[in-house]
Amino acid sequence: MTSLFLNSLILPSFFLALIGFIFLAYAFRINKNAHVNFIRIGVLFIAQLILLVASTIIKESNADNKSRIQLKGILVNKNISIVVGEKLLDSNKTKEMSEALKSISDIEAHHSHPIDTLLIQIVYQRDTFNLTLGQDSEIPTEYWVFADKYCVNNIGRIRTPFFIDKNTNKIP
Repeated sequence: MTSLFLNSLILPSFFLALIGFIFLAYAFRINKNAHVNFIRIGVLFIAQLILLVASTIIKESNADNKSRIQLKGILVNKNISIVVGEKLLDSNKTKEMSEALKSISDIEAHHSHPIDTLLIQIVYQRDTFNLTLGQDSEIPTEYWVFADKYCVNNIGRIRTPFFIDKNTNKIP
């Protein structure tokens, strides 16, 4: 929720920074005798944009980490059920899927994007953790993991052949 609020401030903040840039340009280029308040206001308007962008990035990163930590904590539990699409996995497949999801990490980006998606529900202690996995456009065994908790998008990636149709190299 806070993240959405911060994101909604980016555009007005950008315009204030633009005004700040105009104030600084006026003070340094057009009128070198401009009052010191023009410089202060210009610097302040530009600084607020930098602070807003930095706080938004930090907030997003914290939400990603929080989701990843919560997911790994859930997967340690032995009494979980995993539903892929609309199919409930048996205990062996649940264990295999759980191990794949525990390996979630920040894999370095390589100019690809998620393509085919798959909905996953992890059911535990009368609660559900929803994930969407998107197959990577370049590496068929790599999946982008998206969570709906904390209004977070991509919380990391996993590499597993678990979902691959061996004939098409795609999610069936």
